[in-house]
Amino acid sequence: MAYIKSQPYLIQTFDTSRILDQFERDFQNFFNKTDWFEIEKKSSYPKMNMFVNPEEGITIEASVVGLTKDDVKLVYEDNTLTISGESPKSEKFDESKITYQLREIPKGTFRRSIMIDSKYFDVSKIKGNVENGLLKITIPILEHIAETKKQKVIQLS
Repeated sequence: MAYIKSQPYLIQTFDTSRILDQFERDFQNFFNKTDWFEIEKKSSYPKMNMFVNPEEGITIEASVVGLTKDDVKLVYEDNTLTISGESPKSEKFDESKITYQLREIPKGTFRRSIMIDSKYFDVSKIKGNVENGLLKITIPILEHIAETKKQKVIQLS
């Protein structure tokens, strides 16, 4: 639980996950208005961070702990970037003989899609790598778009 001060002298408690879910929805709604990209919200795994630098492009970081580059697949087709793969099942336990008391680590196949508009981003230069449980994807902004975003200093006469 997190404590958030909503008014002077009044403290309310909120479930942190609800706040983060609302933040993610607000973040997605903000960027959806720009028509740059859209996230398919059918799945929330892998957890992702995505940020845009208007002069460089999009960087996506996805948590893929325990997976290697061979376990993860990136496909771009029809303005959609799809991250998919399969996390290996635990070989230590016979699943039929145990009862989980807590299960938070996802196992099995996963798929998450993000709409990336090729009008704004150079999708031919999408790069991705997996290192230390983090999938990092970079998508550069198109050169002519980046040029319009750069600040130009005008000399006064």
